[in-house]
Amino acid sequence: MFNHIPNNLVACICEGNAELEIIEMLLEQNLLKFQSCDLLDGQLFTRLMRKPKNLETRYLTQIYEPNQKIEIIRVIDSRTEKYQIKGAFKNILEGEVINCYTSPEIEMLIILNEGKYENYQRSNKKPSSYCMEDLKLGKGIKQKGFMKNYFSEMADLLNALQLYHQKRPVKSEDTIYSLLK
Repeated sequence: MFNHIPNNLVACICEGNAELEIIEMLLEQNLLKFQSCDLLDGQLFTRLMRKPKNLETRYLTQIYEPNQKIEIIRVIDSRTEKYQIKGAFKNILEGEVINCYTSPEIEMLIILNEGKYENYQRSNKKPSSYCMEDLKLGKGIKQKGFMKNYFSEMADLLNALQLYHQKRPVKSEDTIYSLLK
């Protein structure tokens, strides 16, 4: 479970556009345990920082304030993707890398919001395919801006995040819900 420590910087790495938009929306509403001003380099990261080496060479070699640490959060769907920071940089990291899973895909939030979880389970489809085909949302669900438009009501997003957290496949894993205040 993630608990932000004041004065620490947060490197929040999102798997794709959908995850990025959801975290941005939650940040804008001040609903996360960290704020925009806590973000490393003042930004959320996507694909480029998914490789530990990129984070190490771009950010972990810099000099930070004394006693300032970096907390790494990844919003991902893959459980097999490891994120190992070299031992030389461990002294500026706060604890372990926090993985917030959206497995099997972030589109599970849409399925839960639509109340179609049981139908989806019977479909044997990937969540994105189910959303495109069965919910008739089209290929636009993978486009930038879709999640922000779909979850224009924050209450719907928060409810979907809570439902996913309750139904997540591995109960011991963190989800985006774990990042909420």
